[in-house]
Amino acid sequence: MSKIKIEIKNKLTGKILFEYEKENNTVKDTIEEAIKQDAYLEGADLRGTYLGGADLRGTYLRGADLRGAYLRSAYLEGADLRGADLGGAYLRGADLEDADLRSADLRGADLYMWDDDNVDIKEIIENVENNSNIKIKNYYINKHILSPVTKVYWKNGLIIDEYEIIDKNEEQNLDKTEEKPKKIDDFVTEYTCSNLDFQMIDYLDKIKKAVNYLLEKSDRNE
Repeated sequence: MSKIKIEIKNKLTGKILFEYEKENNTVKDTIEEAIKQDAYLEGADLRGTYLGGADLRGTYLRGADLRGAYLRSAYLEGADLRGADLGGAYLRGADLEDADLRSADLRGADLYMWDDDNVDIKEIIENVENNSNIKIKNYYINKHILSPVTKVYWKNGLIIDEYEIIDKNEEQNLDKTEEKPKKIDDFVTEYTCSNLDFQMIDYLDKIKKAVNYLLEKSDRNE
């Protein structure tokens, strides 16, 4: 059986970024091999490619063209997708946890396709938001949508209209309330002095008064 060579090119220059040859080769196999070899895939032209279930964890795909790509259940955890175009991509079940999506274009990306009317859209959106840094602000439902690559028609498709990329680490830091330092009381002074030379008492007492004065002044200014 003859081998199949697949080339991954830059979307703007057409320069070959990576090529791979083997029997029964696919774009998915080529991409996964490129990742193993730490290939430089910035700006890769991956329009309409089938990458369902592909292991793309930690991949550098900054500025890649992934429009219409089939990414169902793909592992994109920690992938660098800054500036990538994901318009029309199928993202159902894709793991986007910790993926860097800053400046990525997700408008028109399809989160879910279904025929059954009994679908909890709120739950679908919550699952996406919990497993990524995407905040869905608005969406719409396409009727009789054609799945990319597989060319199968579905009755409904949940499409991203408006969104924002959030920094979950920053949100967690904001949620934490910073405790104000407590005033130094006499017990602390006495306990400290009991473990030091008695002549230090006056010195530590002055420090205590100075610190408490500054804390009181800070409280009045707030």
